[in-house]
Amino acid sequence: MEEDINLLSLTNNQAADMEDFELSLAAYQLICKPLKGVKMEKAQEQVRKLPVLIRPLYTVLVLQSEVENGGFNQYFWNLSGKLASEALDDVVYLGAKQHAALLKYAIMIEKDESPMMAEFKKPQNWDSFAESYKHSELGPLDTEFYKLTKLDKFRANHIRKYLQEIQNYFQAQ
Repeated sequence: MEEDINLLSLTNNQAADMEDFELSLAAYQLICKPLKGVKMEKAQEQVRKLPVLIRPLYTVLVLQSEVENGGFNQYFWNLSGKLASEALDDVVYLGAKQHAALLKYAIMIEKDESPMMAEFKKPQNWDSFAESYKHSELGPLDTEFYKLTKLDKFRANHIRKYLQEIQNYFQAQ
């Protein structure tokens, strides 16, 4: 993407012609503007308070990005995993049932592995992060996630369906 897309000025026809990822990234960037410079924990609290119409545009993109980059283990290792229950609600809201089932199972595994992973996190270094993959049961879920329809499609369809309402929300902020 060469330049930022202004979601607030898009027409329905323009949104329909855009690539799914570009459209969902434009919404994500709007959400992130007021979060710049805010500590992660505070930003997460602000994301939790977003309306159901808006929140999936953040939580589901972060979920997809983290899992595609380093798997569910990375998602839960990083602070973005702190929004896992919200992301689960949001993938359900978007109608991504298979993703929701995988995330629900991943959350169960993460809860079981949490004490063990806490030990790997203590050194706070790359080696302990890399070693944690060898001890996690999350790996097979990554493969299943990669086989599913990209979540971009669900987010973009949501934006196209509710473009005017989403624009109204951001213009009122």
